[in-house]
Amino acid sequence: MIFDLEHLKKQLDEEERYTDMNGILMKSAFIGTVFNLLPSGKFYTPWANSNVSEEEAEKDDDWREDAENELDKIDAFITPGEGDPCDLFVTRLVTLEDLMKEAKEACDWRGHKMMDWKVEESEAFALCARCGASVHVTTNPPPNGIDISGSAVAGGCADAKTS
Repeated sequence: MIFDLEHLKKQLDEEERYTDMNGILMKSAFIGTVFNLLPSGKFYTPWANSNVSEEEAEKDDDWREDAENELDKIDAFITPGEGDPCDLFVTRLVTLEDLMKEAKEACDWRGHKMMDWKVEESEAFALCARCGASVHVTTNPPPNGIDISGSAVAGGCADAKTS
């Protein structure tokens, strides 16, 4: 086993969501660099691997394959750093279920009693049974849009104390 999957899953759950340059919601956690994770401890490119032997390159490829297979168990994968390709991150896509759970927790905290979600492809919508406030989540927000929105996450339930 390469990773402590339970620890990585918890770490990813605690990370902030971000939108990549293709508009996809993700969460990433730094796990180290190629220098301390890969067997060779070296950074190289497949087409110019003069600083690694064939044996080192094969061991690194085997490590990456094993790591990806292991991370598949938590629906995650490895990505390089944007500023430094030597940095390695574990990344997973944010699902509609993730957003619905987070939105429901926010609504509950504000005293709302949310009814069942209405789900359509990459969006979901729910209403408060008490006051009618709404919440909307989308895994594909428009440019400058937000993934969780609505009056139920913005304010408290007006009818919470009387219901």
